Amino acid sequence: MRGIFAIVALITAGCAGDAPRSGQHRDAAVSLDDTGKSAYDAGPNFPTDSASGSEKGPGPQGDSGAVQSDLAQADQGVASDLARPDAAGPRLAAYAVDVHVHTVSATLRAAMPAIKPHLAQLSGPTLLAWMDRAKLSYAVVLSGGYLLSASARVGALVTLAADGSSVTLSKQRSLVAQENQYLANVVSHDTSRLIGFCAVPLDEDWVLEQMSLCRQLGLRGLKLLIQPVSLQDVSGSAAASQLRAILKRAADYRWPVLIHPGFAGLPNPTATRNALLALIQEPGSPRVILAHNALLADRKSGDGLYTDISLLSSSASSAQRKAIVAHWRRTGIDKVLFATDWIGASAPQRQPEIMRSTLLKMHQSQIGQGGLTDQETKMILHDNAKALLGI
Repeated sequence: MRGIFAIVALITAGCAGDAPRSGQHRDAAVSLDDTGKSAYDAGPNFPTDSASGSEKGPGPQGDSGAVQSDLAQADQGVASDLARPDAAGPRLAAYAVDVHVHTVSATLRAAMPAIKPHLAQLSGPTLLAWMDRAKLSYAVVLSGGYLLSASARVGALVTLAADGSSVTLSKQRSLVAQENQYLANVVSHDTSRLIGFCAVPLDEDWVLEQMSLCRQLGLRGLKLLIQPVSLQDVSGSAAASQLRAILKRAADYRWPVLIHPGFAGLPNPTATRNALLALIQEPGSPRVILAHNALLADRKSGDGLYTDISLLSSSASSAQRKAIVAHWRRTGIDKVLFATDWIGASAPQRQPEIMRSTLLKMHQSQIGQGGLTDQETKMILHDNAKALLGI
């Protein structure tokens, strides 16, 4: 069964959700790079004023009246859609909450060229406009600071795990701080809809100080990458002690923590998986979201951990989909969260659409008994995240 979940990782679709609140966008310009300009390689779904970098189109910097009208019409259409005998739950929702969205600064893209094709720099207005087009009411936007975790260190030179590039220790720390500040600037455009998550590497002694700075910036959660770390000895390893300290600080701040657990290349990945699951469930731990439907087959019933369903394969068989739904029910449907892993670099406006379509394939209208009900779909797409994030 575990092989199923190695192939099938995440899914997202849109059911019932709240419309975004209007009139709460800040007037101050968002500084996106060292020049303050809005820049992105992929190109938004709207025309761009090349002189100012400002986005034109629906959303906070465009025709917000048209967006609100569209929201109202969508909400009115739900009642009539529900009356149709062939109505399928995932088709009913106008808006969803996405708990896994990426953006990185121009500074980080320059420091780590290998990430450029994969992670885009998005301005606050562009991100909000794309959310309107994709019918996302809220988004958790993740700092790229986790990409600066070290895979090796020789003297003051750090080799970055994400792409093998090298920076000095002082540059690594500076880049993490800049990346979290950049994210705070992006989400400041509308903190009612954009929920910023700080990110830090696991392997540095200054990360608690950086978390404190993130809190001062108004960030509201934490993103961690476990991939370069072996946690086999939960009780005594330096990595486990560091992670335990980070989780305690997050719990003190009442921050949810989104963890990307990856174990490829570790000497004993099974032991590391079990160690991680034990550590993040210790007394006093924060609320933890496991990204990409990770570790689903390893988890226990009612373990209290959340699942981010991004990257779920659309090619899974009906039997595989039913097995995944059964695991979600075993660990708690109320802990399953809609997510897209939206990176803004490859047809970004289509990613939520793709994930909605994938989730529809999990619905009982598509796979029969054992598939998601309308109520379960609504919980995954909106209600669970709203409860977790307090929105």
